[in-house]
Amino acid sequence: MVWPVARKATRDSSFSKSVLEKAVMETISIASFASFLALSVAGAYWHYRKVCRTGRHYGSLWDYLFADYPGRSGTVGIMLVGSAWLTATSGTADFINPQLVLELMRHGELHVPSIAVAYLAVQSGYAFDSSINKGSMG
Repeated sequence: MVWPVARKATRDSSFSKSVLEKAVMETISIASFASFLALSVAGAYWHYRKVCRTGRHYGSLWDYLFADYPGRSGTVGIMLVGSAWLTATSGTADFINPQLVLELMRHGELHVPSIAVAYLAVQSGYAFDSSINKGSMG
């Protein structure tokens, strides 16, 4: 049986370690985490631009984030970091690791899982901001 957290081979393959110890020992790629987080923040910013374009907000980004409900913006930020962390530890964010994407582009290949994960990241940021952060709507 293969545990979902054990996606990389470990030096000690004995079954004496618990699943929690394996999860704690798991390493993540900081580049994958940062890429997913950056795309999620871009999705949240995309929602802010849509709110401004439709006339529901006339102030600055600072006003939108902190004027009326700073707790909601903080919640969105925590959720963005949490979702980036979960996708990085599960290995999903490895598909948008900049090294992998640049290597594939250098060979002229289209990597569908990378596109799907990038879309997931942008849409999660957009959805979190849209559903939670009402900001200053006026």
